[in-house]
Amino acid sequence: MPKLMIGKQDFKQIDINTETLRRIVLLGGNGKYTASIANPNIASLKIVQDTLKIMGLYEGQTYATIHSHNFSKRLNIAVVPPRLSFSHNEIRLRPADYSQFVTLNGGGKDVHIELDDPQDCLQYKWNANTNIIELFPRYEGEAIIRAKSEKGEEQSLKVYVQSSDRIETQDIGFYSTRSGSVYPIFGTPLFAFVKGKGLWLFSSAQADMSSKNRVFIEALPSLKKGTYADVKLHFYLFKDKLSNELKTDTYKLFVEEIDAEKVYLRGKGFRFVLPSYFIE
Repeated sequence: MPKLMIGKQDFKQIDINTETLRRIVLLGGNGKYTASIANPNIASLKIVQDTLKIMGLYEGQTYATIHSHNFSKRLNIAVVPPRLSFSHNEIRLRPADYSQFVTLNGGGKDVHIELDDPQDCLQYKWNANTNIIELFPRYEGEAIIRAKSEKGEEQSLKVYVQSSDRIETQDIGFYSTRSGSVYPIFGTPLFAFVKGKGLWLFSSAQADMSSKNRVFIEALPSLKKGTYADVKLHFYLFKDKLSNELKTDTYKLFVEEIDAEKVYLRGKGFRFVLPSYFIE
């Protein structure tokens, strides 16, 4: 009579996730099998013909004893939490869209969530009971949600908040990035560059310092795509709530793109498209 084997590998120990079913084909013996579990609170057992079915219930360790004729074998069982993982590797949202949901699986009971969002483009809610993260896009930008399990395992989710418009098609001007489509905060029929000083954007066709909507961007010696730059901005706005939010100050702007004709700078909820000679 062939010896009893737990699977072709003749397992001595297995790891199984909580709420996960594992099937192992039993071999040898007289073809009739019985099994018992030391701690039924950790895992449950069932034998269907020659198949051992093990269900992980709660984290912990236990063992099963399998019998066939005069043979007995012990199988050590460790029930562990699933590996930490997001339901997406990355996700793309549009500004001001309805909230979107992603799932974070595994990692145990104490998973730490951290948001890396230098431009405040995203807000989120984490429900540890349902393993669901709800994402609220605000305006254009990029963010990373990092998760760390109680055992130190780490995973990250890249979130892109982008409008449906291509920045390359935008004219020189000042734009809002707070909706699904980028739109000008004010029309810019005139812009004026003062060498060594900076660039004026006017809402009128004349360089009128009494213009109700105008912005002055102080000159920068150099910019590099994909980096942040501290830029002094002077706002003179009389339109919607932005006039209360945007004041003369130094802003950290992200350099989205630099091409032969234009420079694209993105701030929190706004974008500048400037002529390339703005970089001195």
